[in-house]
Amino acid sequence: MADLSAKKPVELEKLGAYLHDRTRMPASPRPGPAGWARANWGLLLGVAFAAGFIALAFEIRDGWENHREWVVATTVPMLVVAGLAYGHLVGRGKAGALASSGAFLVLTLVFTFADVWVGESAPERHTLRDTLTILAGVGLAITVLTAIITLVAVEWRNPPRAPMAAETT
Repeated sequence: MADLSAKKPVELEKLGAYLHDRTRMPASPRPGPAGWARANWGLLLGVAFAAGFIALAFEIRDGWENHREWVVATTVPMLVVAGLAYGHLVGRGKAGALASSGAFLVLTLVFTFADVWVGESAPERHTLRDTLTILAGVGLAITVLTAIITLVAVEWRNPPRAPMAAETT
């Protein structure tokens, strides 16, 4: 029995050998790759969104004739954070919070596809293509910023909680 009068309770003789009996413990679950993917689907979705945002940034940058190679490289960290924010919030069941960012994402996609279409149909430079490229770039910037702000707001108001421990009888 433990000596409770000591400064630190010490049990010199362990009386419950059954506590450490490995035959009484269930085997640990080995989920495998499919189980891991089911458990982390929000993260995987976030990585896919991040890759999509980066591809979108490269496509938008391609609309400019002059060299702006530094633009995509310097915005990649923000694009990745926004993509992970999308995946995390969708994985937590808070996709409705992304409505404003999603609306800007749709506008960005429309401007980008219009920019590509105009660039393919009329290879010469003109003001419409420049305007569509600028609108797509601004739309992507607003999409990224609203996604990050939404993530911070949702996590601030409703942080994730650890699951309740199952009661054992």
